[in-house]
Amino acid sequence: MRSPLSTPSLALAVLCAIASQEAAAFNLFAIREPVYATVDGVLLAGEAVGHWDRTGTLTVHSTVDDTLHCDGTFHYTSLKAGVAQITCTDGSAADLAFDALGAVSGRGQGATSRGLVSFTFGLSLQDATPYLNLPKGKRIVVTAQGPQLQDI
Repeated sequence: MRSPLSTPSLALAVLCAIASQEAAAFNLFAIREPVYATVDGVLLAGEAVGHWDRTGTLTVHSTVDDTLHCDGTFHYTSLKAGVAQITCTDGSAADLAFDALGAVSGRGQGATSRGLVSFTFGLSLQDATPYLNLPKGKRIVVTAQGPQLQDI
């Protein structure tokens, strides 16, 4: 004979399993964070989407050239570090390394055929700026069109 508590407990476990699968299918556990990057002196902005398994995707676009954007994937290789791979519409690609600065933020670097890449994720533009390799004599300003590089 079954215990009266076993049937509700089993039903709850089944419902939790179904809810977990449904949530994963609908990406309810994804974390979206801003990404800022420079590629050979060009400023890019976009978003990273991280998943519970410490993997994710990222997409960034030039803040001045609508035709230039990069997409990629990332995954953590340890508690506080990881790697990312990006491919850009200009044909360049890069393998990048990053270090976590917080639970959902970090900074990284690498290189493409175009030049050096620096990037941040999960930081405000103000907090990201010190980690980005800006061209000499340039600073980031926020305009109505978004962040732009401007002469100092």
